[in-house]
Amino acid sequence: MPARKMKKTVCIGPEKTSPSHPCFNGLHRQPSTFQFHPSIYSDCPVSFPSQDFHDLAEKPLRQDEKSVYKRLSAKQNRKLFIYLPRIRSFSIQSLLNTSLTIQEHYQFMKPLIHFIHGKESGPWGTKIRYLADIARRMGYDVESLDYSFTFDPEVRVQLLEESCQKRPAQFFVGSSMGGWVAMTASASIPVRGLFLLAPAIDIPGYPPYRLGCAGDAIEIVHGWQDSLIPVENVIRFSRDKACTLYLVNDEHRLKNRLVQVGDCLESFLKRLG
Repeated sequence: MPARKMKKTVCIGPEKTSPSHPCFNGLHRQPSTFQFHPSIYSDCPVSFPSQDFHDLAEKPLRQDEKSVYKRLSAKQNRKLFIYLPRIRSFSIQSLLNTSLTIQEHYQFMKPLIHFIHGKESGPWGTKIRYLADIARRMGYDVESLDYSFTFDPEVRVQLLEESCQKRPAQFFVGSSMGGWVAMTASASIPVRGLFLLAPAIDIPGYPPYRLGCAGDAIEIVHGWQDSLIPVENVIRFSRDKACTLYLVNDEHRLKNRLVQVGDCLESFLKRLG
């Protein structure tokens, strides 16, 4: 549905972002943190500081994507328009029924990547921080849960499943045991693809992995000198599943090839995103 032309306004005062203001009808609860974004706009007197926001809001994020608009009635015949990309699996109405702020609505609308750390590492190590920065620059929101309280990979899968029930993810990026968790979780959680770093494939003590992604949606980076996960295991898996494998001159942690790993992730997201 085409949106109305909007008037320019210099600023948004706190009195216009309070829960009592009719433009927001209780959706916004934190005026001090409120920021406008092209994806969310209204045709009430409180509008965007420039026409550029309005123009951008009408453009689909992708050429093959249909814009979905929902007009909501508020007090005093004011309207609130919200743009949602087609890839969102939740409904507009369920989104609006939550108690999120408008700024949090915007964050919720960005496609999500789950980073899954290894057995003895943590959720925000050097590698995940570096790759997460790349994902953010490409327009993704990122999440990295702390699985360090358990070494049981099945428990980690359950934790990831619970998180994705609250907010669906588009991609999993898993390292070492996190690679096994990403593969197995993909059997119950629909994602667009898996990006795996030295994944724990066919390792004694691990249950058999389950897989829900096709080979062309999986890319792996593995080190030739990996002493924990034999490179032969990963080569055999990649051949059997017909997925992309990058073999680099490094060991298990891939710390000496971090820039190259980042380039591979960027290429992966451009191809499947």
